[in-house]
Amino acid sequence: MSGTSTTFRMAVLISAVSLPSCGSGTDGGNGPGGGAVAHVRIAPEGLTLPVGGSGNLTADVRDAGNVALPDSAVSWSSQTAAIATVEPNGTVSGVSIGVTRVIAAVGEHADTVSVIVVDHLTLTIEPAAATIAVGATQAYRVVARNGNGDSISTPAVTWTSGTPNVGTITAGGVATGIHEGQTIITARAGTLTSTPALLIVSSTASACGGIQLTPRWSVELAAHYKQTGSTPDNQILYVEHTISVRSTLTAVGPLGSAVEWSGSLTGTATVEKSDQDLNQHPAVTSTLNGEGPIVADLGRSVFILRLDPVACTYSFSLNPYTHVTLTTPTSVDEADLPIAVLLKGSKAVGNWQVGGLKNNVDEYPAHSVAFVPADSDAYISYGAFGQLFWVPPSDLAMGYANVAFNINPLP
Repeated sequence: MSGTSTTFRMAVLISAVSLPSCGSGTDGGNGPGGGAVAHVRIAPEGLTLPVGGSGNLTADVRDAGNVALPDSAVSWSSQTAAIATVEPNGTVSGVSIGVTRVIAAVGEHADTVSVIVVDHLTLTIEPAAATIAVGATQAYRVVARNGNGDSISTPAVTWTSGTPNVGTITAGGVATGIHEGQTIITARAGTLTSTPALLIVSSTASACGGIQLTPRWSVELAAHYKQTGSTPDNQILYVEHTISVRSTLTAVGPLGSAVEWSGSLTGTATVEKSDQDLNQHPAVTSTLNGEGPIVADLGRSVFILRLDPVACTYSFSLNPYTHVTLTTPTSVDEADLPIAVLLKGSKAVGNWQVGGLKNNVDEYPAHSVAFVPADSDAYISYGAFGQLFWVPPSDLAMGYANVAFNINPLP
């Protein structure tokens, strides 16, 4: 590991030091049995630690014939003990934010590696969940982030499978399915352990990649549209909607045969809508406005993900409610209104284990939908997108909504 990240909140000054030679020499010291030390190599090639965290280094000592000398006396030292210290057994501890180097020396031969100490360190495994068949493999990787959430160099980690008789994992992070079941995969760097990842091993994993065995999903969705138009009965319409919602979905029904997952929505929404009736003189304008958090109670504001396990396609719907005010020339009404989002059409499941079910930007048809205030014969149409479920007589296809979503598997 070399270099420092500009994202670290630190000022680092590294002074040059004289190190013993890392190559061969005339007086290199002797290993047990009289073999002369020729090479010293530290593993791993660097460490990234949080303040207060620790990690382990080992020194590989060999003679000129590349024969290991495991009993050689190794002297460990830190260039800047105020940043990181090192114990005689190679255990390195982070003391303060900065960069230093740790040296392992045997006689005049030595090696040195960089140690980066950050204010905070988190390790996340990707993918967070995967399903494989017995005998198949799945590669995992670790993403390291500092206290700012910035990606930084990934430290050396040790991989572990919680149930190795279900799935094993190599030192390089490649898991193999052994027996049908579930196991938790973790990665450890020193005293720091990653967030867990789920590995599902299934005898039927080939069907849509075993997606029916996924216990939970995380959802993030953002949508926006702004359209204007007029209807055949002389109504001029303007609508603008924005929503930003998230949810955690759980399986409806037993794992292994799940075809639906659902969860409550949280987030925010804005509604801005006006109807101008040109049949009256002067023209009459009604408005519908709302802005604030999603209203989720009494079964409202729910996200539903549906799977077609035969076609390996999915679809989803959501009905986020928000509080709105309807203003007409004669009255003012308030209500919790669904933004009436029902996305139609099916999308291919694809490689969901790696990328989840994602779409950065997609378009869905937008329409007007009626809202009837309590104790009133009037209605005002407002925008909705996706599949129609209630269309007033003056419905007008108003264009398209831009929608971005991320639906990722969770352990």
